[in-house]
Parts: sequence; C-alpha cells; structure tokens
Amino acid sequence: MIPLTKIFKHWTYEMIAPGTLLKEKYEAFKALLRNDKRALELLAELEEIYHDQIKVDFNVIENKYDELSRCVSEMVVKLNNISPSRYLDLRDYFEKFDSYVRFMLEPPAFNTSPPFTIPIEKISSDSQAMVGSKALNLAIIGKDLQLPVPSGFVITSNAFHYLLESNDLRKSIDEKLSKLDVHSGSSLNALSHGLVNIVKDAEIPPEIEEAILSTFRSSHWDRGENVILAMRSSAVGEDTRASFAGQYRTVLNVKEENILDAYKEVIASKYEPNALYYRINYGLSDRETPMAVIALEMVDAKASGITYTKNLETPESNNLVIHSIWGLGDLLASGELSPDIIEVKKEPKARIAKRKPGDKDKQMVFTKEASTEIIPVEEEERRTLSLDDESALALTEWGMRLEGHYKQPQDIEWCMDKEGYLFVLQSRPLQSGEKSDENSKYSFEDVSNAVLVSGGETACSGCRSRKSV
Repeated sequence: MIPLTKIFKHWTYEMIAPGTLLKEKYEAFKALLRNDKRALELLAELEEIYHDQIKVDFNVIENKYDELSRCVSEMVVKLNNISPSRYLDLRDYFEKFDSYVRFMLEPPAFNTSPPFTIPIEKISSDSQAMVGSKALNLAIIGKDLQLPVPSGFVITSNAFHYLLESNDLRKSIDEKLSKLDVHSGSSLNALSHGLVNIVKDAEIPPEIEEAILSTFRSSHWDRGENVILAMRSSAVGEDTRASFAGQYRTVLNVKEENILDAYKEVIASKYEPNALYYRINYGLSDRETPMAVIALEMVDAKASGITYTKNLETPESNNLVIHSIWGLGDLLASGELSPDIIEVKKEPKARIAKRKPGDKDKQMVFTKEASTEIIPVEEEERRTLSLDDESALALTEWGMRLEGHYKQPQDIEWCMDKEGYLFVLQSRPLQSGEKSDENSKYSFEDVSNAVLVSGGETACSGCRSRKSV
C-alpha cells in the first residue's frame, strides 16, 4: 500500500513543479528498464541451469535469486514512483511470491547444542543427522547384527555446526561457494584452497575440545594407553547412494595429543576439490552434508580387505568377491597393490569358487612407536593368499547377513588382527555401475580394429553426456 503522503506529494509536484516530477519519472523509468533487463538475464541464467542441468553449488542459485528479488523489488518501487496510485497491490503480491520462493530455498535447520561426542555403542537408530551414515551403519553392525567392530566414538555434526558458528564461518563459506565454477579447474582449486584453510585455521570451541578429550580418556581401548586412532569422515549423506567413497580425508596414527588437529583436517576435507566436485555433481547442497567424524581404534592387522556381496563382472553368477592384502588396508584403498581375489558361491551353501593370488610386494604395519610404516613383503608371501578359506567363508556369511539387513548388495571393509579375529570397519551400498537399457542399444560389432586388450576388472565405471552424439 502506497502511503497517502507520497500520493499527495506526487500530486503537489504535478501542479507546482511539473518539470521536476517529469525528471524524476524519467530517472525512475531508466532504473525500471535497467532492473528489468537484469531480471530477465537472471531468469535466463536460472533457466539455463535448470534445463541444461548445469552443475552448480546451491549457493549460486540462492545468490542469483537474491539479486533477482532485489531487481524485481526495485522495479516495484520505480513503477510506484512513476504512478503512485496505479499499482497499489503490486508490493503485496511481490512480497507474497518472494516469501514462497525463500521458503523453498530455506536451508535445513541445524543443531549447535550437545552432544558433541557419542560412543559408537550408544548411537541410536534415529541419529543419522547427528552422526552421519557411516557411524550409524557401524553402530547397527555392532549392536543389531552382533558383528565385531573396533572401539570408538563419533564427533557429531552438532560439533561441526557449532565450530562454524563460533568462528563465524558460514557467511564466508557461502560467499565463496556462490562464486564457485566446478567446470573451471583454477576456480575449483583456488576456492577449495581458501575454504580448507579457513576451517583448518578455526578455533575449536572449549566445549567441543573438552567433549572430545574426555570421551577419548573414558573410552575402553583394546590397546590401552597405547591406542592410536583412525579419524574418518562420517558426513550426512556419505555411504548412501551418494557414496562419497574416497572423497574425504582419513587421518591415521592419531594419538591424544594430535586428535584435535586431526579432527579439523577431516572436516576441512569436506571442501577439497574432489569432494566439492562430487557433492555438486550429485546435486547436494553444502548444508545438506554436515560433517561428523569417527574416532576409531586402529587394529593391528595381519590382513585387510574389501568384500563385495555381488560380483559386478558377472552379476548373474550370485557370487561374492573378497579382495585381500597383507597388513593394514590403506594400500588397497589407494589402489597401490594388486590384491588377492577370492570368489565365493553364496547359495545354496557357501563354497570357494575361485582363488587368484595378487602381487603384494609391500604392506603397511604398526611400528613399536605406535605409528605405521610401509615395509616390503617377503618373497614367498607375495603370491601367497593373505586370507585362509575359513576366514573367507566367515566373511561371506557376514556379507550375506549385511546384504539381508540392508536389502541391497554391500561394499564391506574388514580387517583381521594378528590373532586371527575379524572386524567389520564399514558397510555401504555397493555402487553397481550396471549397464542401463539406454546403453545396451549400442553395439561395437561393426568395429574392424583388432582387439588390443580384453578382460580385466572394472576399476571405475564411466558415463557419457546427455548431449553426446
């Protein structure tokens, strides 16, 4: 509603100083055209993002809408300057539509209050938003399925939110993300570097520091005072269909004196280039993926590996595949070793179907100083299977239980300690990369070139652009 004083002033100018009024109308009209032009440009940019499915951070969309809203609001002001009594309801309509859009863009609510840490065994089934999928899955595996998992605790997403708020980082993070172009390597690397640094430089609030250290000291560790931890990410959304596998940092060999620095290193990895690119391409906003961190006791492993409850190369075979190496599993996760591969027929009774030794020329082990080092593997053990049949069948039984519980194929990380006891380190949905019906219509039978390489195993499935021809 236009104030009566403004309408009266307009009429007074019309009678006493028509030239001044005409000049004001002219300036208002020019401003109206400028804002209209910019509003149309912003609408075109938003339409292009939507229709062409251009991958941008959600802050880019919010930033463009903020500018669009300002342009339209200014247009309403200028229209009322030109004709104060003609568009009396326009402001109300604008504010109504603007409130609808801002409601849809409203970020999810977050909690900055305790608990800042939770022991794994005390994680409840409804706390995924607080502890992340990886920690929740580990708690379910230990409590509900009664499978052995290492001791540990989770530093919650509440702590992450509180750290950002206490250091006043959210506005700075949002501003940087609103300028991010994931298709430009220089933009991605520069903005990532800045984001990682502001998180690493942040001060951990005393309440969070006290919670982390007191939980560490009160926890039961198998290695007692000599415990060393692996600090692992457990972001909300991680280890779901949006896997984030390998995108976030894991810090090994963490002792009490460096647990706080390791915590910041893990949460800062949320903003590393590969993690940013993955999240944005998956269509998730920064606020939808707050970072919790698991502090997990490292097992002095004789062997480690991964179980796939479905053979991705021959999915119709109903076989399970186990990859195994000597020592700790970091060298397998990084792809530095060719592992032993054991294929197991799951039903009707589990049995070993195939064994293929890998070439394991090195292994990661614990040192006497309670850290890790990489040492060469003895010649006779390089081509010797690192996992015996009994353990392989036990892992098969565990894999079938996990697959049955989650009702989908699983990617399971495990290890065996020096006494031969097995532990589950994590379980997540297996990213199958199965061929779609659309891809099945392509044939290469008419290609005349000789086959240079065939066989092998899929390391990572690919994709093609929707616009490709």
